[in-house]
Amino acid sequence: MNTKPRNIKNNIKEQHAVTSVAPGVKENENESQLNDETISNSVSDAKATPTKDNNSSKIRTKSGAFLQHPLTLLLIGAILSSYLIPSWTRQWQNQQTELNTKVEIINSIDKSSTQMIMAVQYAVLGTKSQSQSDYDSAFRQWQIDKQIIRSKLQAYFPSSQLVNDCNKFSEQLDEFYRISGSSNPIERRNYWDNWLALRDDLYNKKDELNRKILDANIYVFSK
Repeated sequence: MNTKPRNIKNNIKEQHAVTSVAPGVKENENESQLNDETISNSVSDAKATPTKDNNSSKIRTKSGAFLQHPLTLLLIGAILSSYLIPSWTRQWQNQQTELNTKVEIINSIDKSSTQMIMAVQYAVLGTKSQSQSDYDSAFRQWQIDKQIIRSKLQAYFPSSQLVNDCNKFSEQLDEFYRISGSSNPIERRNYWDNWLALRDDLYNKKDELNRKILDANIYVFSK
C-alpha cells in the first residue's frame, strides 16, 4: 500500500535534480565556447604579425637587390658622370677663376699705388736715387694704371660701390702727389708736418679697398 507514493516522491526528486543541474551545464558549455573563441583569435593575431614582418623583409630584400644590381649601379654612375661631377667641377673652376681675377686686380692696385706713394716719399725726402724724370714717369704710369683698374672694376663689379671707392682712393693719392710740389707755403708746410699720417692713411685705404674686392661677387659668376 505505501510503495507507490514513495516511488512517486523519488521520481519527483530525481526530476528536480536533473532540472537544477542543467543550467550549470549550459554555463560551462558557454564558458568553454568563449575560451575556444579567445584562443582562436589569439592564434589568428599571432599568425598575422609575422605575415606583416615577412612582407617588410621581402620589400627590403627586393630593394637591396635592386640597388646592388649591376644595371642600377651603371645608371647611378652615368648620372654622376653626366650631371653631378661636371657641375661640381664647373663650380670649383668658377671659384678658382673668380679668385684669380680678384687677386690680379688687387696686385695691380698694390703695385701701382705703392710705386706712386714711394715716388712721392722719395721726392719729399730728397732721395738722390730718384730724378725728376723718374718722379714724372711714376705719376704718368699711375694715371694709366688707375684707369685700367677702374675699367676692370666696372666690368666685374658693376652693381657694387667698388668703382666709387676706387675713385676716392685715386683722388686722395693724386692730391698726395700734387701737394708735394705745391708752391703755396702754408699748404706746403702743413703737408710736411702731416705727410707721414697722409701716407699711412693711403695704405690703410688701399688695404680696405682690397678687402672689399675679395668680399664682393664678380658679376659673371653670380648669375
